[in-house]
Amino acid sequence: MKYLMCFIIASMCVLLLSLQRRAKRDADKDACPTDTGRRRFFSLSTNVASNRTVEGIRERVKSGVAIIENKQNAHSRNPIVPAGAVSYDLFSKKCNACQRCVEVCPTHALQPKISMDSLMIPQLILTQNCCLWDCTKCNDVCPTDALQKITVEEKTDIKIGRAVWLQKNCIAMTDETACNACEIACPNGSISMLQNGRKRFPIINEGNCIGCGMCVAACKAAPIKAIYVEGFAEHQAI
Repeated sequence: MKYLMCFIIASMCVLLLSLQRRAKRDADKDACPTDTGRRRFFSLSTNVASNRTVEGIRERVKSGVAIIENKQNAHSRNPIVPAGAVSYDLFSKKCNACQRCVEVCPTHALQPKISMDSLMIPQLILTQNCCLWDCTKCNDVCPTDALQKITVEEKTDIKIGRAVWLQKNCIAMTDETACNACEIACPNGSISMLQNGRKRFPIINEGNCIGCGMCVAACKAAPIKAIYVEGFAEHQAI
């Protein structure tokens, strides 16, 4: 009963915190930018798709083209945590659930997890929000080294996950809308549009995708997004 009461009280606190952060988020809707200026932090050119065939793009990116998954609704199998955490397992062992990272996250993508096994341990929810490529605020305030101190340059070389395209949900494939919102939003040119007859659909370069979720935030498909981030159990280097 004692543990149940603690869980209920903690859940109510999280709900109140979520409501406060939602109000703040509504006042800051442009936290995940989609302008093309954000895409120039890497030297990688978005002209990868100049050869408009899958084989041509595969040859150009060399590190492989992401598989198109035919799912209606998908969620990451692994909890997603910021760069500098190394892995969720290591992060959850070091984290004291102080919520400092949650409070400073400018996009409100970091949210406390509500479960009995990891109560209040933050994780990234990359559905409506993103993890800005040039932000290390959570790393700067972490008091336990659960999030290691890293620079922006180091962060852009760390892959916390990969973007996955859901063909059935993509408005560019289901109607006559010419949408390339994910391509525009991608900060390092990991998404290119492939021409297929009268339609264009996204091709994801997994070798350069860092899993920031900016493409997800920009996706116009509703109510279910046409792209999501699959988190890595252990972070990888580009």
